[in-house]
Amino acid sequence: MRLDNDYYNFALEELLLIYTVEIHSMQNKKLVEKYRIALIEKVNEIFALLQDMSLKDLTSDEKINDKCPLDCYYAFSKLSDVVWGNGYSGLVDFHCLQNSVENIADLSVCNSPQEVYVVLKAGFLQK
Repeated sequence: MRLDNDYYNFALEELLLIYTVEIHSMQNKKLVEKYRIALIEKVNEIFALLQDMSLKDLTSDEKINDKCPLDCYYAFSKLSDVVWGNGYSGLVDFHCLQNSVENIADLSVCNSPQEVYVVLKAGFLQK
């Protein structure tokens, strides 16, 4: 990325991950597709702000509530560390994460921490 802005760089890297990671379960795939459609507003907002060279906080972040619930915040932060390159997967409490999206998604069929991350974000939006 060419921006000297961590906020936008992370938003773009996260969107790239969300739109490119392969989802292996049909149940999870349907959930993630709904999430990807909801994120189109964020993509369009980033595009418009970059075109205007107006780097300000995204309003779509408030509308698209894919934030982690407090009851699994620690476990999700450890997963985020693994996904973004500076964590150890042994510290991730996958049981806690599965409970946070219990009937919405199945994390046991995910093949990578990145897939778990995307499925969870989609599940958080669905809750």
